[in-house]
Amino acid sequence: MTEDLTRSGRRILVVCPGGVVSGGPEVLHQLVDSLRRRGRDAYICYFPFDRSHRTPSEYGHYQVAQHAFVDDAVTTVVLPESATKIAARLHQAEVLIWWLSVDNFFMARGRGVWSDRLRRWGSLYTFRLPLHALRRHAHLAQSVYAAHFLERHGIASRPLGDYISDAHHQPLTLQTAAVRRDVVLFNPRKGFSFTGRLMRRWPHFQFEAIEGLGAREVAQRLRSAKLYIDFGHHPGKDRLPREAALSGCCVITGLRGAAAFEEDVGIPRTYKLDETNPLAVETFGALVQDIFAHFERHSDRFAAYRACLAEERSIFDKQVAALFG
Repeated sequence: MTEDLTRSGRRILVVCPGGVVSGGPEVLHQLVDSLRRRGRDAYICYFPFDRSHRTPSEYGHYQVAQHAFVDDAVTTVVLPESATKIAARLHQAEVLIWWLSVDNFFMARGRGVWSDRLRRWGSLYTFRLPLHALRRHAHLAQSVYAAHFLERHGIASRPLGDYISDAHHQPLTLQTAAVRRDVVLFNPRKGFSFTGRLMRRWPHFQFEAIEGLGAREVAQRLRSAKLYIDFGHHPGKDRLPREAALSGCCVITGLRGAAAFEEDVGIPRTYKLDETNPLAVETFGALVQDIFAHFERHSDRFAAYRACLAEERSIFDKQVAALFG
């Protein structure tokens, strides 16, 4: 498979749900952009394949071009794990399965624009093949969590991550307490059952939901706050915790999914709470109060994590070069 992928004459189609703006589709556009910057014949291929799609304006800064879905011997098709059923339609093309998420393979997320769109197309596509039917294909893993999941099921994978856009890479001067509010930012679509418990126990903390905002508004909100929390499933290396850290926030997560792996969510262990621990809610309150009172000290503890995040794009491009030439 590696030799086939690195041949310069191969066409590479990266399959992506059309009309969807979220973390997963953005990563798919990042791959096409990186490939095209290296002179590869790479395209985004939106599905459903029988409809016309425009590239969302949010991805206008990526170098992408569209191509129709084809199945021939000179094409490599990259499929996100949530659309593996499409592999059954491919008889000549090489297939790569890119695991951007583990939970999405089982449609466990339940909410979210991408999942909602896939369910609405359910009459046209059954998106997932069983794992045993995927073993003959090559696999890429966006997270160590995904690589471990695949390994447990006897499937080898190679790493291919992603990166956070430049809008969230801020100078260190924005990490001073003087420009930040004592607020707890959260995504209501991520782990709200536990977040709701925290809100009821600590009503004097100001919790603010991040929803219904464009990328610029999200970045502005993150730059003005001291703390972002995420007690969701972490089906892969989620974007918002990384965006928050790069924007100067402190970050508190749970220990589910990718958050359990230091390689995926590399924040200090102090800021990862086990939601099953009876003391977790009280521990959270004490930690938040200390972050608000001593923000600079806590923010400094995320310096190593931010340094790793700053290298993600370079690492991503090197991984793309190693995989595709």
